[in-house]
Amino acid sequence: MKRFFFSPFSSFLSSFALLNKGKKIRFLFSLTLLGSYFLGSCFSFPAFAQEAQGIWIGTLKTEKGTCPTERPSTLVIRNDETLFIPGSGSLILKGTFSPDHPHYHAQFIAQGTNHKPFPMVFEGHFDQEKELFKGIYATPSCRANITLDRK
Repeated sequence: MKRFFFSPFSSFLSSFALLNKGKKIRFLFSLTLLGSYFLGSCFSFPAFAQEAQGIWIGTLKTEKGTCPTERPSTLVIRNDETLFIPGSGSLILKGTFSPDHPHYHAQFIAQGTNHKPFPMVFEGHFDQEKELFKGIYATPSCRANITLDRK
């Protein structure tokens, strides 16, 4: 005598097998969306990190050396990703945001002359009261302050 084990999951699988291919894809897609919605609500960033999301524009003010001050620089904050483009040029400094550390950090290490590393670093913080970013951009040949406003 065979024993059949009934569970809600086996019932779900048998009804899923009866669906045609197009309906299966739509069903799995909607399950994926629903799951990502609930998981996304479980892992959230602090309020200041959510307010900082967006595109920020500002001009570098050179403290020392030669910096790209002719054109505005861009800071992009998306979820936990930080991108800084000095002088809106072709180099993109990348970084990640951690809720444990309230500063935004991005860097890019290029190969300089004589194959020596040429680090470029952006370090900034979000001023909630004034709703702007303040930061420092530095390379071996440049150090500059920057204030960025939301675009």
